[in-house]
Amino acid sequence: MKKTVKRYKISFFLKSLVLLLLFLVLFSSNVMAYRFDIGVGVEKIEYAFPFLHCNVNTKYILLENDFAYLHEFGMIDTIGLFLKLDSVLTPKFGISTCWGYNQDEGFFFEKNGLIVTAGLSYFLDRYTVAFSAGQFVSFDGRISEKPTIKFSCSIKIGEW
Repeated sequence: MKKTVKRYKISFFLKSLVLLLLFLVLFSSNVMAYRFDIGVGVEKIEYAFPFLHCNVNTKYILLENDFAYLHEFGMIDTIGLFLKLDSVLTPKFGISTCWGYNQDEGFFFEKNGLIVTAGLSYFLDRYTVAFSAGQFVSFDGRISEKPTIKFSCSIKIGEW
């Protein structure tokens, strides 16, 4: 009698994204210093709601994580990878995805598309102010009707 083992398939896109993130983190740790910021922000899709904002940035790469809890929906965690310039006032451009827990459907991971985002960040010695706007773009080419607009303020926790 053969023993069967259930095999899970991970999409090629997800494997590529994880490998790209790993490469960027390993490459940037040897070349550039890290800065860790934490703060709060406000996001508006249909209506405004607050979120907790964390980011790790190097000279040219910014990794953002925004966590929000909506009473009527559940938990949403948005993770994004952005390219930026090495200056005090810098434009940023990147992609984000989200995951979380919906009260009606349970745990979810966005696998139908990505959020394409552009914005401006203002970095000073102790704090960061950021504004960004994004659109959800599905993998079949559809674009959402409502943009995502975010404003956040954060303080520097450490620099390595």
